[in-house]
Amino acid sequence: RAAAPRSAGREDAGRATKSANLRDLEHRLTRALGTRVTVADRNGKGHLTVPFSSYDELDRILDIFLKS
Repeated sequence: RAAAPRSAGREDAGRATKSANLRDLEHRLTRALGTRVTVADRNGKGHLTVPFSSYDELDRILDIFLKS
């Protein structure tokens, strides 16, 4: 049996639910950290996702967070 095709708009629909402020925050964090950052928010609570591809990159990101 063939798998059902995925809806082409499914991923875009998830992005459309983010507020302009949340998208702006993701953009600013992505620029500041030099890697894609996603922010999940539900009623003022949530989490940040900051992917890294190596321990060297993780060290670089941590240096940015901890230099404050």
